[in-house]
Amino acid sequence: MRKNTIVFAVFLMLPLSLYAYNISAISAAGFPFSNSDLNIDGMEIEDFEDATLANGLNVGTGDTVNLTTNFNFNTDIVNSSALAWDGTNSLGVTSSFTWLEFTPGTRSVAFGVSDAESTTPDIVLFNGSTAVSVFNNPFSSFGGFGNGVRNFYFRIDAQEGEADIERLRLDISINFPMTIDRVAFGVATTPPIPEPSSFFALLLSGLILFKIRKN
Repeated sequence: MRKNTIVFAVFLMLPLSLYAYNISAISAAGFPFSNSDLNIDGMEIEDFEDATLANGLNVGTGDTVNLTTNFNFNTDIVNSSALAWDGTNSLGVTSSFTWLEFTPGTRSVAFGVSDAESTTPDIVLFNGSTAVSVFNNPFSSFGGFGNGVRNFYFRIDAQEGEADIERLRLDISINFPMTIDRVAFGVATTPPIPEPSSFFALLLSGLILFKIRKN
């Protein structure tokens, strides 16, 4: 009886490592990058070079939950080859809440960040109207900030068992605008490598199952 209780407690702990959203970034120092360099082969990509958004992507603004799809190519696009991650255009992020909406939901989303100062947005992930993860000032770990330059290529991946990302909200001060470009979403041809904690949890769960079956 005591052995079964310990095993059950460990299984309750496993989702804390397995069910999560990982964030990562690639420095802009190596620009330009191929899709393979950024590990986005096979994903849908929006480059903001024309007024038509990639299939499955909506862009808009709104309050903490509601999204107004009001993308306007003539007013929302910043034309600057120094900021763009492909071509010459990027999306200006200047309002308090800027949304990226994915239909259907996505397991991964990535985008190039430019013109970002040290004060950066919080990022909130939604599944429907439910916030499933909040990243407070997530860019702060990556550095490379500066006006008028590319900063880094940012990525979020949903780990196995976690809810799809249906909406991503950038909470940004209007005093610190930035741009994003080369938005990639979907499933990459080569999946990202799981974080070390996920490897440990998978190994631990395998050992527990082996022990149970052996006994």
